[in-house]
Amino acid sequence: AGGAAGGASGGPSVVHARTDPYRLKPGREAERLKASIGRANRYRGAGARCLFVPGAVDRATLKTLVAGIAGPINVLAMPGCPPLAELEALGVRDASLHTLGERIKGVHEQA
Repeated sequence: AGGAAGGASGGPSVVHARTDPYRLKPGREAERLKASIGRANRYRGAGARCLFVPGAVDRATLKTLVAGIAGPINVLAMPGCPPLAELEALGVRDASLHTLGERIKGVHEQA
């Protein structure tokens, strides 16, 4: 559905879909992993082309996410996250470098 929207409008589009279990940290690690993979794959099936998993920083977790998600994943580069070169080696396709403080500042500057 979301991926078709760009084609219908005549312009290019990329649907970014965010999963929040690692950002919000509900339940146990195994539950967060299963929820993130399941949600990302459902978003991918609905047309999302970029699957954002903010808060995932552990190397083993990142490797499992990359293996289990049927599409390119994006993470939030934050304290505890591997260096960008290592993220790439793990299979992560994109890393966002902004902080929440910078995002909030940007919203206020635009208002």
